[in-house]
Amino acid sequence: MEIREISFFQSFSCLEGACPQTCCKGWLIPLTDEDRERFRQEKGILKARLFLATCGGLKEFFNTDSATCPFLTRKGLCSMQLKKGHDYLPETCRSYPRFYRNYGEWEERLIDLSCIAGARLWFENAQNLTFVTKEGEAQSPYTYTNEDRGFLRSLVTCRSAFVKSLLCVKTLEDLRDTLAKIDAYALSAQSAYLAGETDFLTRHPFGSWVYPEDAVSAADEAPAPPERIFPFSSPTYLDLLHTHFYAERLSYANPVLHHLCRLCLDESERAFPQKWEAASATFLKDHADYIPYYASLFAYYLCQYFLRTFEDYSFRRNIRSGLIYINMKFFFDALFSQEKGGFDDECFAAVLSAYSKRAFFSEEILDEMYTALEKRKATL
Repeated sequence: MEIREISFFQSFSCLEGACPQTCCKGWLIPLTDEDRERFRQEKGILKARLFLATCGGLKEFFNTDSATCPFLTRKGLCSMQLKKGHDYLPETCRSYPRFYRNYGEWEERLIDLSCIAGARLWFENAQNLTFVTKEGEAQSPYTYTNEDRGFLRSLVTCRSAFVKSLLCVKTLEDLRDTLAKIDAYALSAQSAYLAGETDFLTRHPFGSWVYPEDAVSAADEAPAPPERIFPFSSPTYLDLLHTHFYAERLSYANPVLHHLCRLCLDESERAFPQKWEAASATFLKDHADYIPYYASLFAYYLCQYFLRTFEDYSFRRNIRSGLIYINMKFFFDALFSQEKGGFDDECFAAVLSAYSKRAFFSEEILDEMYTALEKRKATL
């Protein structure tokens, strides 16, 4: 099979015991049937520990409370791996943070940014989001039901055009204009496919596309004004936080993110907008050099998730989920910078890792945040 790896895929290396945000804390660790069968064959003390960790094999995961994995040692290492080797680990632990998607004719491989080492690696390669092609065996199953391969190839071409435009971004105005055009294109594509125009992507390639005046009524919605698409308004941020994205359990599952959330949630709703506007304006003024990284982050989101459109045809949802992603990242960066009195590349990676750890591992939360944004769409 053709394997397409993001340019820095092979450069990933686990930080092991030196990791400041270990993946052995704050996660549910799902177990495959193969994992559970392998554990049932174990003997001795390890068998007893596995028995307790899975309630005698009844549970399909470790870490039911998303606290600390029972096999994490004080030195930040996995006692299971130390005793039995890497191949003995649950499949989730063996593969993380490698991200695999099988599209039938090829498989794409990326690094998930919820890992701090992965976030740092992405940051170092933010302007080199290309896929390296080779032959190999797929690491993930093919799960799509759509048989329209032409549509899939059109989506890949569309994604490439999006990414190319985003990697040209240098200024805040560039970013706003590019995001607004992508958002408008998604609205128009959504409307076209709902109307049965299934060749929209090929007849109207993004690179030469201009938003037509009559598309507003066809989409039943105007495109988002560039000045409101990044950053969002303070009421929009509050709407997004007042979902199940925030929970008190984050205090131990994801303490970095919990602290950042509390920086605004501890404010009154009357005082927060003023605080946020000040933090946002200061960050944009003092750290304008990070603007291309937000554009690249949206591009990487598209590399990782845009092809979900192949199955659900939800152009708007998949694009606006990405807008939520980079806007929330900016939101936490600005609050972090205001509290610490400074911001650097390591801060960018640390906040990215902490936020990504929460952002994409619950479809229910994603749906809830998207719904909150759509209700507030007039204020974008």
